[in-house]
Amino acid sequence: MSFILETQDLRHDFKGMKVIRGVDLQIRQGERHAIIGPNGAGKTTLFNLVTGMYRPRHGHILFKGQDVTKLKPYKRNRLGMGRSFQITSLFEHQTVFEHLRLGILSRMGVRYNFFKPMTMVKGLTEEVDAMLARVNLSEYRDQWASLLSYGKSRALEMTLTMATNPDLVLLDEPCAGMSAEETRNAVGLIRELTTGKSMIIVEHDMDVVFSLADRVTVLHYGKILACDTPSEIQKNKDVKDAYLGHGMKKQ
Repeated sequence: MSFILETQDLRHDFKGMKVIRGVDLQIRQGERHAIIGPNGAGKTTLFNLVTGMYRPRHGHILFKGQDVTKLKPYKRNRLGMGRSFQITSLFEHQTVFEHLRLGILSRMGVRYNFFKPMTMVKGLTEEVDAMLARVNLSEYRDQWASLLSYGKSRALEMTLTMATNPDLVLLDEPCAGMSAEETRNAVGLIRELTTGKSMIIVEHDMDVVFSLADRVTVLHYGKILACDTPSEIQKNKDVKDAYLGHGMKKQ
């Protein structure tokens, strides 16, 4: 079995309060993997460890077979790891087009230069426009990001995450705060953008989780309680007791 990401006995604490307690996680090449658990289970902390925002107190993180435990976030990104955040973090006074242009320039290894017209970068405009069309954001091309609706802002941020063409995509609660219609659109967008890639998603909406994930890992008090297919997770008594509840929806 080929794993794109592995964590080995990963542990982390904040001033002695143990948050991650020996997590061994394996993400298969090409799978969509969900991480769920109650508030305080350690989901976002685990994301921060995997992406390099935090350095673990103990354990190792392997990405594509390479130990990246001590690598900074930007170096992990260059290796093919992309991440979106819980809180939208766009530049208010840049257009939708400009956001994606910066993402694609980053992938190309080209630094933005005020004295060099970006039109000199061959194929850049065409690639940005093609990506905007792919995610149905073309009509917002020249609009400031600050004027987008919440759902469109989240869509732009997810697309920006994909602009660097990562092999592994990490999405931290991409559907949080969305309406039912926005959530349906977001699920379709995630499915489209992650085709042929590996993905880890943290999400509280179980409909989103069970419609997207190939496998689901349940975190409970910083430990893995279960890891299985969505259908098996739905039937798992320990998971129901710890998190999902007996009223869990069947898909």
